[in-house]
Amino acid sequence: MGNKLLIVLNLILIFLLLIVVGLLFLVLLDGQIELPISFQRMAREAPSERVEERPGSLESLPRDERAATLTPGKRIHYNLEVITTSPDARPLPGVDVFINDQRVGQTDESGMLIIGRQLTEDEIYQLRVAPQLAGYRLSNREGPIVVPEQNSITYRFTLVPARKKNAVQIRLSLQTNGYPILAPLKLYHGSESIAVVDRPEVTISVDMERLSDPLRIEGPYFKPQNFQVDPENPDVTLPLEPLLVQIQCADSVGIYNDRLEGIEIYYRGQRVAVSKAEGRALVHIPRPGFLELVFYKPHVFPRQKKRLQITDLSQVYKVNLIPTPHYCYVQFVDQNENPIAGQEVFLVGRRVSENRRTNEKGIVKFTSWFLRPGVKYNLRFPSFNYTTSEFSIDESYFDADQVMVYQVNLEIECLVEADQADAQIEVYDPRGRLVASGTGKVSTRLAMGNYKAVAKVKGETYRKIFNPARDQYVKIRTTDIVQFLKKKLPRGYKPTEEDYQALKNYPVTDPFYNESLKLLGQLAMEREEYVVAYQAYNRYYQAVTLSRYDPQFLTHFGEAALKMAKRGSRENRMNFLLRAKEHLEAARTYYKEKIAMKYRDDYALRIFYDLSEVNYQLYIIYRDLENPEYERIAEDAQIAIEDFLFRYEKLSSGSPLKRKYEKQYLRVKDIYENLTIY
Repeated sequence: MGNKLLIVLNLILIFLLLIVVGLLFLVLLDGQIELPISFQRMAREAPSERVEERPGSLESLPRDERAATLTPGKRIHYNLEVITTSPDARPLPGVDVFINDQRVGQTDESGMLIIGRQLTEDEIYQLRVAPQLAGYRLSNREGPIVVPEQNSITYRFTLVPARKKNAVQIRLSLQTNGYPILAPLKLYHGSESIAVVDRPEVTISVDMERLSDPLRIEGPYFKPQNFQVDPENPDVTLPLEPLLVQIQCADSVGIYNDRLEGIEIYYRGQRVAVSKAEGRALVHIPRPGFLELVFYKPHVFPRQKKRLQITDLSQVYKVNLIPTPHYCYVQFVDQNENPIAGQEVFLVGRRVSENRRTNEKGIVKFTSWFLRPGVKYNLRFPSFNYTTSEFSIDESYFDADQVMVYQVNLEIECLVEADQADAQIEVYDPRGRLVASGTGKVSTRLAMGNYKAVAKVKGETYRKIFNPARDQYVKIRTTDIVQFLKKKLPRGYKPTEEDYQALKNYPVTDPFYNESLKLLGQLAMEREEYVVAYQAYNRYYQAVTLSRYDPQFLTHFGEAALKMAKRGSRENRMNFLLRAKEHLEAARTYYKEKIAMKYRDDYALRIFYDLSEVNYQLYIIYRDLENPEYERIAEDAQIAIEDFLFRYEKLSSGSPLKRKYEKQYLRVKDIYENLTIY
């Protein structure tokens, strides 16, 4: 029993010892404590493998130099910045950075790499670059530079181009005759590209063996050039011949033949030429073939693109440019200095034909290639029947943003009429003076301005304000609009905008309000304002119980719902179609007993056509939704179609109804062919 207890105690002690050793190991890894002196001595005396120094390595730096900047054995929380530059301080991108043998990144376009993770002091001193992979070698290094305020440690490496064995440094000077190098050129040995030249003065390292053969430089904007390099004298001055094409700029209209100098020519956003006298230009092009050039001269030729096919550099290529038209701003006012706003005006003569509309201030901009100052043109306001042949543009307003004011002495023919023939009419000018009077209606010529028309009937006075510039026909209503339209519409009267607005704003408390809703729906359907029509019919339907038995109204209401079903979501269309079906089926029920025999055939064709369309549209929606009701809807559609076809086909060939419903007949036949009943 005692031996077993002893074994258990030993196991517990071993387990506790392992926990202590593990904790000690974790602390050592974190660098928070140093090993005891004896452990450090053993580590120094133990044999170790010598680490070979590599170009760019920091392993040879003195340890006291480290101590001045870093704390040994600690983890570094600063960002490590690696900066690579050339001797002329030009950033060098694409240089690989290593810690030990692990690549940690590559310098970016600014020549910098930032290592943001925690590093130990030893890892920082193991940092190196591999410039040979980028075609450079290490020339100088600075660091580590610790900047606590910026939380950074910086190393700066200066790299120079790597010199190969037996390499010759060629100093190449390009003479481009004043033309810039717009795109990099390539240096070739045979078919192999060995260097890129992007500026007139460059130094290139080339193997001695390559210099036995001629080198070639070629690229866009210049002709290819072969040259030989003497290894004993590698300074080369090479004249390059630019690729130039002659372009003749011309005015396609002919008004600016004296302004062809100074036209700027661009290729891919870079200006490549400016035209000289008579529009000639030598354009620096990248290569023969298709080119898209942009031409521009302020206030003369607007920016415009032209595509050219360049095949022969000795040829002159003509480009016709569209010029900027001449222009002039004019403000038209009447004899009372009121702006003539919103009116159509014509300017004609001397190859000019302009049709414009004045804005709210009476201002219009005339533009034409052939517009000239001091020339007399014909000016016409058709709304006022006004014409003059003495209009001319002052030179100080020609091609300028200042507005020229031109006064027009307008007298506009106006007709003022009351809806009752015995009404006394009086017209007063803006100052309150009587200018015209008569019975029933008055015709007079008026200048622009706000006038007052007065109609007197049986002791009652009715007034209306109007402006001849907008209203050449003025109607003064002395009777209710609903009563007026109910009498006038059957006689072919065409309602005006004023009539329509009067119905839309009809007072709810008026005894004829319900009648106004019915008339409003009718006028709105004629104007294709289906939302207004449906809302008016719906209010009438809710307010008047007898409307549910009126087949004429129910037909109109169903047609308004059918029009509303042509817009919105599928659910919205389905709801309106169901309402249309309800109203049209009610109209079908009552039309025989409510519609006079004279109009019964017309309404029957109309109702059955509408029902055919409504049921067919519902059939399509139900079928797409896989609604089992679609078969019943298809049967309803078939019944309506057969009723329509039966009534239409029994009409005589000369019947007006046959011509009236011809399009509906063709539509119903199409529906019948597309309808499927299982």
